[in-house]
Amino acid sequence: KLKSASVRLVYKYLDYSPLILDSHHLMFRRTSMAAITTSPGAFYINPSHSSSIPIPILSIPPQYAIQLLVELTKGKAIITTGVGQHQMWAAQFYKYKKPRQFLTSGGLGAMGFGLPAAIGAVVANPNAIVVDVDGDGSFMMNLQELATIKAENLPVKIVILTQ
Repeated sequence: KLKSASVRLVYKYLDYSPLILDSHHLMFRRTSMAAITTSPGAFYINPSHSSSIPIPILSIPPQYAIQLLVELTKGKAIITTGVGQHQMWAAQFYKYKKPRQFLTSGGLGAMGFGLPAAIGAVVANPNAIVVDVDGDGSFMMNLQELATIKAENLPVKIVILTQ
């Protein structure tokens, strides 16, 4: 059943930094506090208002996680994905610098593709940083491959974005 959203948010730009672990809550400080301005049927995030007010959050936005991954890897990692929203986020928010850096199951797609693809990528490119960006469901499809990674001592990094 489809339901219409009563409030729609459109994120133009958000700059979160740095993540701070405060007791049991993740907190982040925005270098540009988002001011909400109304527009026909949508709320737009306006980053022009600056503030360092800590805002408690229950989770890290997946788009931010991908952008942080770009910073940590300097955009040089080989990224593999399963199928789902995480695949779209990795495609849209990671800044790829060269061909064959994004390995994903296109077309109809196969959930669980990401982890075995990461294993193959790290074996084929032993000096590369290989990161599997997966969703929780897609990761569960080939969870047993963690045994292969451990047995072969493969330096595969895994980022799981829950949906």
